[in-house]
Amino acid sequence: MTQIFIELYVENITLNIKFFTSIFDCIVVRDEDDFSELCLGNSIVLLNSYAGDVEGHTFHGKINQKTNGIGVEIGIFVDDIDLVYAKAKKFKDIKSISELKLQDWGMTDFRILTIDNYYIRVTSRK
Repeated sequence: MTQIFIELYVENITLNIKFFTSIFDCIVVRDEDDFSELCLGNSIVLLNSYAGDVEGHTFHGKINQKTNGIGVEIGIFVDDIDLVYAKAKKFKDIKSISELKLQDWGMTDFRILTIDNYYIRVTSRK
């Protein structure tokens, strides 16, 4: 079985754990000082403390906010979009959250810009 995980480099792991557990009901599998692993259904979210470009990393000297890709959208399918939207609206440490919207392609979604500038689209299943 192929499985995808995402690894996000964040400034505040504790706050990001709270974000993923309180909004998406992620389960914390591992929680260390500078690294955490969360499960979201069959998906895995890894949170890594960002302390600048780390020597020894495969892309040492190439990682910074200007070279991390043109843009990345993280999509999360949820069963109850209204419930997840209500939880997200209550979460105080989000830079921005869009309105809940029925899209032309038949799915309802909303967008979150996290405190670490990750763009997350939360969407209903079709």
